[in-house]
Amino acid sequence: MDISGCHSGDKRKGSAYGSKKRNYGLVLFSRYLASVGEALAASRQLYQEDVPSCHQCIKELVAMGKVPKGSAMYNFALTFLVTYKNREGFAAAEDPEYKLSWIQYNFDQSHK
Repeated sequence: MDISGCHSGDKRKGSAYGSKKRNYGLVLFSRYLASVGEALAASRQLYQEDVPSCHQCIKELVAMGKVPKGSAMYNFALTFLVTYKNREGFAAAEDPEYKLSWIQYNFDQSHK
């Protein structure tokens, strides 16, 4: 008895029918991913353009000459300015003296 042949209950649709459906789903999904990727890239660009990096903020603090490298306040600023919202606050203070006093205030608050 040969069981390898096609049986009457094994009717299958052509492979072209199934692949068209699958390909259409993949096309829609890839379009969705592309639009999500573009939206993320645009939001990331807006997110990063206005606020300086941690490295830029630290360079500015050191350039003021009042925060020596290796000091406790310098080390605090390294960890404090890693957070985006803290760099945002640092950038919002346009006056260098105010930037320094803002870092000093947060340093004092963290050591209470």
